[in-house]
Amino acid sequence: MGLRNNRELKDGCIRELFIKRFGKPIEEYESFKHATEGLKNSTYVSYRRMLPHYFLFINEDPDSVIKKRKIDLLSEDDLEGERYERLTASFAKSLLDRGLIGSFVINHQSRVQGFFSNNGRRLGLMMRKLKIPKARRSHKYSPNNEVVRGLFALADSARDRLIVALMYQNGPSPVDVSLLCCGDYPSEPWTYFERSRSKTGEVWHGVSTPDVCECLKAYLKVRGKYKSEDLLFVGREGALKGKGVSAIVRDLIVKAGFGEVKGFKPTSLSAW
Repeated sequence: MGLRNNRELKDGCIRELFIKRFGKPIEEYESFKHATEGLKNSTYVSYRRMLPHYFLFINEDPDSVIKKRKIDLLSEDDLEGERYERLTASFAKSLLDRGLIGSFVINHQSRVQGFFSNNGRRLGLMMRKLKIPKARRSHKYSPNNEVVRGLFALADSARDRLIVALMYQNGPSPVDVSLLCCGDYPSEPWTYFERSRSKTGEVWHGVSTPDVCECLKAYLKVRGKYKSEDLLFVGREGALKGKGVSAIVRDLIVKAGFGEVKGFKPTSLSAW
């Protein structure tokens, strides 16, 4: 409890410093409102708590950042066009230099990226062009096509086959899979769609694939009566939670004989 109170005290100090420097709370800025529109409360609170650190670091208020980002992207000078990519990389490095743990740095960087992309798809940061400090110390295992085909073949239901195909081809995490509704994923292939990530609020831009569409149609046919707003994945006790989705994939990993492979987890199928 003491640790939590200490964190809240530090967040309170950062909030006061933000107001002192920029004149008002972060939630009163239009760009912040736009970036957090439609997010669940816990994710909204996370944005409100973490983003002030970034704006204090670069010494620019949220609305000014978005205004400058739009101008920078029109410039023919690559240095101007990648200004906020470099600032974000420096911000992440500053957190690592302070000895903060990897997950903390990843969460802050994700919310910064979400702030930009949620204010406009073309405003999103292209971080792959620049070298970003690596917070992850252990290598994440990535299964190849042959391994995933093995998991898919062992799945004994249309639901489980859809979960494997969806996670591998579109990249959502188990918790984001559990929050999908029946009408969220397009039934026809090569159709663009968007979803908001549950943990960061960053918008997930995707394109439906033929394999997933085929699995989706087969699963919905077996499931029977449903509404587009109903949660997509259900079990005997109702809607599956993120842990339920993870358990399904974990069981398939064990059945396929990969249970002892270091780093092979349900999230290994996910790109996030």
